[in-house]
Amino acid sequence: MKVKHYWASVLLLLAGLLATYTLVQYSNNRDLNRVSQSVAVDIELYGGYLTAETQRALTLLHTLASFFSVSEVDHATFDLVGADALANYKHLQSLFWIPKVLAEDREGYERIAQNIYPGYEFKIRDENGVLVTEQAQDYYYPIYYQNSRNSRAGLGLNLAEGLLGRELDRIRDQGPSTFSVDIKPIFGDPLYGEEDAKNYLMIMMPVYTGSPTNIEAYHRAFKGFLIGAIRIDSLIFDYLNFERYTQLEISVSDITSPERTVYIALNEPEKGGNLLEEYSARIETVIAGDRRWLIEGMPTDKYIGLVSTGQGSYIAFIGMMITLAISFYIYLLRVRAEHVEDEVKARTRELSFVNRKLEHLTRTDALTQLANRRYFDEYLEKEWLRGRRDKTVLSLIICDVDYFKKYNDSYGHIAGDKCLQQIAIALKSAFSRSVDLVARYGGEEFAVILPGSVVEDAGVMERAAKSIAELQIAHSQSTVSEYVTMSFGACVVKPNNDIEIVEFIKRADQALYRAKEEGRNCGRVVDLVDENKE
Repeated sequence: MKVKHYWASVLLLLAGLLATYTLVQYSNNRDLNRVSQSVAVDIELYGGYLTAETQRALTLLHTLASFFSVSEVDHATFDLVGADALANYKHLQSLFWIPKVLAEDREGYERIAQNIYPGYEFKIRDENGVLVTEQAQDYYYPIYYQNSRNSRAGLGLNLAEGLLGRELDRIRDQGPSTFSVDIKPIFGDPLYGEEDAKNYLMIMMPVYTGSPTNIEAYHRAFKGFLIGAIRIDSLIFDYLNFERYTQLEISVSDITSPERTVYIALNEPEKGGNLLEEYSARIETVIAGDRRWLIEGMPTDKYIGLVSTGQGSYIAFIGMMITLAISFYIYLLRVRAEHVEDEVKARTRELSFVNRKLEHLTRTDALTQLANRRYFDEYLEKEWLRGRRDKTVLSLIICDVDYFKKYNDSYGHIAGDKCLQQIAIALKSAFSRSVDLVARYGGEEFAVILPGSVVEDAGVMERAAKSIAELQIAHSQSTVSEYVTMSFGACVVKPNNDIEIVEFIKRADQALYRAKEEGRNCGRVVDLVDENKE
């Protein structure tokens, strides 16, 4: 019996050891799988952060470009706006203003700039990378104003030559909303063109007066280029201050060009950990300007300690309490899994919020907070297709502030901006249906899309004119009233295959010009539903 009991004890011990060994192996495998998943999640979140931050930088430059399109670009204004941008966006290193200067205007530009920057002149880099006086050219793209966190060594540098000059010409000829993103050293860097030069994310945008619509108009309305230099190292390493990221080797490379891979940054883990290549992860993410970045992450053995549960060692010590240990282990796994899931969901919500905010910014006019021209075009096309499908009427009003140039000349641009903001609020209240869209069409022009509404029957232009009159904004230079007034042109149509959207807009514009010719402060309507009724 003793032998039997002995063997029974041995068998029970062996069974307990086998169960313990099985559970320990299971626990270790789960931890290793969790390491691979955690690395992939961390790299994915990091890629989402970089995408959101570069889009934020792009939105900042778009906002500044919109501001300069309606404001004079002088040194005081640029310095003030640039300082505010640097203070509010920590990743922005420098802001540049680059006008186009013809050969015959060079001397005048240099003389004006010398009053601000003594010794200023147009420069170019020689074969040794040294800044020297630029020779005579047909035209120049000089760095005319510069606001930086450190030096202004790039002032006067002519950007019109080489690949960069051709790229600037290209985006200039493509009109508003066009931009280019490249990775370059900052223009004033003494190491510019060398391998040791520090790279920046350069966002280049042309700025125009008004809203030109063709290449000839682009050339006439062109004011200059706004270029922002974004600090890549700040952008990349700002997010890597969490404990887990200190035990990850993260490399970021730009793979936009198939001929050239640019190694942007390498985040090395803290000393004392051994890299584990078998648990590495990599993703490709698209940032502003359709640039493709490759992000690769490789954990250390310390990273495993941060993300694993470590329950296997406990299970080895409490083999005879295996049921309790398994229950506790599964509970810990579940809590850990929920924690990771909650973290992913929280980051996803943050990114969704940022994306919605960015979408709102791209559809909104910065000055008036109305829909911008881009969203106006999208909405008009959508309602045009709806009207053609449902055979319903569609009305379009284009309105213009009477004698607004004289108002600006008399009261100043700041007062002009405030006037436009007040008018925007009044128009928004006058056209209050959920389907109505009030947009800033360009300069002092506004446009209203009225689906399912006939302008004359609804009396909307009279209501809008009354709202403007009630503002009682003094306008001493107007010949039609002592207050600011507006002229309205409208067109009503049932969308069909016999008329295009362009013709629809043209008819409304013609009605506006007729209202101006007939005395202003009035409205005229073109009814394309019945051509005999105008």
